[in-house]
Amino acid sequence: MKPWWQVVVPHKDIKEGKFDESVFACDLADVVKMRAPSDYLDPEIFFKKTYFTAKLKMLLKDILLRISGKQTQGSVIQLTTPFGGGKTHSLLCLYHLFKNKEKVKNLSSIKELLDECGLSDIPEVKVCVFVGIQQDVLRGRSPWGEIFYQLGVYQEYKEYDKKYAPGKEILLKIFQEKGPDLILMDEIVEYALRASIESESFKEAFVSFFHQLTVAIPSTKNSSLVVALPSSALESYGEKGERILRELQKIIGREEKVYTLVEGDEKYEIIRKRLFESLGDVNEHNIIAQKYFEMYLQAKDSIPAFAVDASYKERIKKAYPFHPETIDILFERWSTISTFQRTRGVLRLLALIVSNLYKKRELSYLIHPSNIDLKDSSIKAEFLKHIDSRFGAIIDTDIIEKSSKIDKEIGSEFEKFKVATSLATSIFFYTFSGAVERKGTSISRIRLSLLQEGIPLPIIGDTLKRLEEKLYYLKSEGNIYYFDTEPNLNMIIVERQETIKDEDVELNFKNEIKNILGKEFEAYLFPTTSQDIPDNTKLKLIILKETPPNDYKNLEEFCKEIFDKYSQSFRVYKNTLIFVLPTRDEVFEVKNIIKNLLALQSIKNDDSLLNKMSSKNKKILEEKFRKIKSDLPYRIFSLYRKIYVPTKEGLKLYDLGMPVVGESLNLSLRIKEFLKEQEIMINKLDYNYISKNILASTEKKTFKEIKEVFYKFPGFPIPEDETVLKHSIAQGVNLGTIGLKKQDKTYFKKTISLYDIKDEDEILPSDMVKDVSNGPKPPPPPP
Repeated sequence: MKPWWQVVVPHKDIKEGKFDESVFACDLADVVKMRAPSDYLDPEIFFKKTYFTAKLKMLLKDILLRISGKQTQGSVIQLTTPFGGGKTHSLLCLYHLFKNKEKVKNLSSIKELLDECGLSDIPEVKVCVFVGIQQDVLRGRSPWGEIFYQLGVYQEYKEYDKKYAPGKEILLKIFQEKGPDLILMDEIVEYALRASIESESFKEAFVSFFHQLTVAIPSTKNSSLVVALPSSALESYGEKGERILRELQKIIGREEKVYTLVEGDEKYEIIRKRLFESLGDVNEHNIIAQKYFEMYLQAKDSIPAFAVDASYKERIKKAYPFHPETIDILFERWSTISTFQRTRGVLRLLALIVSNLYKKRELSYLIHPSNIDLKDSSIKAEFLKHIDSRFGAIIDTDIIEKSSKIDKEIGSEFEKFKVATSLATSIFFYTFSGAVERKGTSISRIRLSLLQEGIPLPIIGDTLKRLEEKLYYLKSEGNIYYFDTEPNLNMIIVERQETIKDEDVELNFKNEIKNILGKEFEAYLFPTTSQDIPDNTKLKLIILKETPPNDYKNLEEFCKEIFDKYSQSFRVYKNTLIFVLPTRDEVFEVKNIIKNLLALQSIKNDDSLLNKMSSKNKKILEEKFRKIKSDLPYRIFSLYRKIYVPTKEGLKLYDLGMPVVGESLNLSLRIKEFLKEQEIMINKLDYNYISKNILASTEKKTFKEIKEVFYKFPGFPIPEDETVLKHSIAQGVNLGTIGLKKQDKTYFKKTISLYDIKDEDEILPSDMVKDVSNGPKPPPPPP
């Protein structure tokens, strides 16, 4: 599969990022006055970038047939869609088709249109344009005066202008004399509203004229009136504008034919035609659609059911290079926001998105909602035009900053997909709608917007959990996720964390360590000098902080100081020391967890705050507290997994490795078992060891002296306890490798209980025992 940017080619201005956003919001009057963008002024370019939807094609055919006298229908036509739904573009199609017939009649799309109408040429017609937003109500010509002017009869009927509206008979006479005529009207609700402000009587005159116009045109043989009206004026013009719209609709409704210009999947073709110079090899589209469909079938239990229907594969082909969700969300959700103009708003936004992503050329086979780059100031500004401006800071905080940080934490294997940022972007995209009940979306829809080759499903779920834990403005209700301007519990926790003192965190950190220490060794927490660690034969765990105290360069230097010295003297019992070090790069995270726990505890104890909190947030608070409280001991346990052990050469560093989940949380026991595995610590000593390694053939030592050899000198195995040594000695005495002398009694090749061996007892090499047992040699015989 090829990335989409290797297949399609955007129009040059989009590709280069130099497009004029006004090309998606043209005014019919600007075209008439030759001051519109070139894409609208040049009829050939205009038609090449226009996709003929079924209804647009029907509109053009109806007018062609009506003007040519081949049919009576199509005399009065109302174009109705929400704002930005293609009404003005349709009027421009009619304007260029008839006003610039010589320039467009040989275009393939126009030829096809004429053939279907049974026409060899575009019929002649006088085109009159009235755009209410461009007319000066106070000083300009009235709507009828403007039409008279464009038909060349203004002087004859000048007395009507601004005084009273002409009746049907006058209009019919003019149309019959000057026809065929095509009258295109746009933004007339805006005009009527402004007229009512200046003079209610003039507004009534306009309404009267509009009524006379709608009844005069059908009486002509081959003239047409095409009027663009919004489906609603409430959001844009208020209640008064809505009343005027209903009045105009009622008037035109007696005669008109209504066209809804964009239906179903036609929106995909409109967008592709306007944004791309070439869509590339259709086979590539088919390959991508098939691969995605196969992927969706494998994930059918995790995504919406409609995505595994065969028809969705066809939608992927029609929408290519966009993922259908990218366009559908804009049309179905964003376009219901009053300020978001349906088609032109979508086009303007998608042009910015395509321009941005085409330059970046990141690995993606379709343009997903998750690919939208909210770091791009133009894209971000386009979204913020239509929503609460506070979302600008939310984009910066949650989507750009925090989500990007999570992407780095996930690991290099998935970092290129920016899973966290992509998830947050998708949720942001789904959050907004003009309909309150459409706020946010489900996890299955989020997966659909993000899923592509190389991203495993589990990573999406895991990352979403991280977002819920880290982001300040992400919320969920049931299975629905969305962003909100009110902070979530995470923000409350962060604010409360700021009140937690470092010394409280350190105290709790220390207490948590004590809770998992166990009792296998004597433990010393966070020493600051060598004097803090006693010099005796007891086995000691020395638990260190992540940084050395005082002026030591590092922990190793501090450990060596303790290893070599006790206060101002040399340390004697070096082989009793086991230093336990934290994994330094994890300490901050663990302390932050403790800080989080203390913040949660503080919130739980704050009745005034709890009273303001929703039951859902109370439940989340309790769940968070319980989980952190439960998980923290293991985090501490796994944090302390490095140890320094005495050897002949000095201290040697060992890594215990990550503990097994479910393992008993006893740190001293874990270290003890590790030392045994490495044969550094022993619970059994060979009966020959002492005679071979400690006793010389003519030397005897007390049990205490032998015991101290093991605890003084690194390199000797560390006895688990002194019974290990007693057992070895008792066995050696029994087998005759060593002897034991208790006061005046000597044991050799005899059984002795290890419990009878005392510190003051002497341990003798076997040769010395034999000499003792044989007694003094007799004197030689006399000569």
